[in-house]
Amino acid sequence: MTALVALLWHSTPAACAPPLHLSLNPPPPVRDVGSRRQLFMDRRFVEAAQGVSLVVNPPAEHLPVLPGEGFETEFINGYSTVIQEHADGPLRLYANVLDDYAPVVRHWLDGKLDHWPERSQGETPAIRDVTLRLYESVDGLHFTRPRLGVIEHHGSRDNNVVLTGRVEATPFVDTNPRCAPEERWKMITSENTPIMLADPAHPPEQGLALWVSPDGIRWTRKPKMLTNDTVETPIPAWWDERLGKYVAYERRDGVNTIVDRVEEAARILTGGRDVFFRPSVRSRATSRVELDDIYSTWTQPPDFVFSTDELDPPGTDFYQTSACRYPWAEDVYLAFPPLYRHTPPPVGLDGNDGPLCTQFACSRDGVFWMRPERKPYLRPGLSTQGGRSFNFMLLGLARFGDTIYQYYKLQGTTHHGSLNTLSREELRRFLGANIICARQRLDGFVSLDAEYAGGWITTPPVVFSGSRLVLNLDTEAAGTAFVELQSAAGEPLPGFTLADCDEIGGNYVSRTVTWRGASDVSALAGTPVRLHITMRATKLYAFQFE
Repeated sequence: MTALVALLWHSTPAACAPPLHLSLNPPPPVRDVGSRRQLFMDRRFVEAAQGVSLVVNPPAEHLPVLPGEGFETEFINGYSTVIQEHADGPLRLYANVLDDYAPVVRHWLDGKLDHWPERSQGETPAIRDVTLRLYESVDGLHFTRPRLGVIEHHGSRDNNVVLTGRVEATPFVDTNPRCAPEERWKMITSENTPIMLADPAHPPEQGLALWVSPDGIRWTRKPKMLTNDTVETPIPAWWDERLGKYVAYERRDGVNTIVDRVEEAARILTGGRDVFFRPSVRSRATSRVELDDIYSTWTQPPDFVFSTDELDPPGTDFYQTSACRYPWAEDVYLAFPPLYRHTPPPVGLDGNDGPLCTQFACSRDGVFWMRPERKPYLRPGLSTQGGRSFNFMLLGLARFGDTIYQYYKLQGTTHHGSLNTLSREELRRFLGANIICARQRLDGFVSLDAEYAGGWITTPPVVFSGSRLVLNLDTEAAGTAFVELQSAAGEPLPGFTLADCDEIGGNYVSRTVTWRGASDVSALAGTPVRLHITMRATKLYAFQFE
């Protein structure tokens, strides 16, 4: 085969003893893609190419969804989670609300405050009154506040509160087939952050706790602590069907053991055609654990898997990963880490200040990560129009039709900056619309982009099941694409050559490929074949045999 040429790739080489629990099996000589969706987010399916590059695609639409009506009493934190159990189904938002700010917002709106309280001057309220509140939606854009009657808060149960007193509270649905129905909903909380405790000077417990629920509304805390480590920010966790284990990501120091296996992982996960970045300990970093039982003492030393590296600017770290499993394609894990650039005093008034901007990372196994481009995934707005220097992705994905819905917190200033840099009208708009829905096309996070003058790719051999080939692609107005099926040796297969292929033009999530009007490829099922795709001015996202 022709050597790989002209494939642009922006990632950092990645580098200590291998973790005992991590197993890397040799890659198959021919990958069986079955009838599962396959994304072009890396070079797993690119053995040879010319005139194409991997491009990270920010969401196309940004729509405010919360707080909207009722924002006078709901100051929502970015430590929040969205959960949708199945595509097109109802959506839940578990929002972390700082209720100590409710009187501040009301007094400011009533004109009783001539300026917003300054954190650097000690004017902001102490965070002691924190609630986790449930919001529901059937379309991902319009949310209701159910009256649950579960938790008494400020003398009333007529509210949507499901938990009080904890900032770091991360719910998830346990899809382990052996999970008891009464514990199908789980939540991990951090019990050691002083702002969550009644007596911060004498905290009664340290570490992470597990809560269980049959319905995601009525929660019971399990008596045993999971770990006594200090953990801050949400803890993404889920049952990983691929591994048959639970996985969890924590923002804390870990054991820097995976990086010595980066080259081996690249060979196994993407055929050695990708380079995973090497995390390096700076300040904030993310560790990962694998567990047979989520309700067990987390004695396994966590693997330190994500942080900034030598290509990132000095004084930066990632606040968290916002990692998740992408369920609509095979072997896809995504992360939306907010890069935090610390600005020292006098710009960073309290020594912990600076802008945050969400980037993108992807992985085939949730351990070894790639950053195809280091540009913002959520780009801030103009600083002259509200000081949009902070965006922070909420945990979780939702899908409605062929669109992925993501949600993020927009802050009108830097991490600990002053909201008084905004005009009064800008601040009012910020308070009323700071949870944003970002809409992304299905599979659209990364694409292989062909140049305007044209380009091509050839995949390694794959075997498939199904009777037709579909592509997720966008040729824009000037672009076209053609597909040739080749033997494992790279010879065009009769009836499936480029000359036989009908021109593909347009913007499709699932475009069936035809050759002289026929789409049936079932005669080739189970036989190793290569896809050879020629394109111009085209974004190629995914392929699938159906």
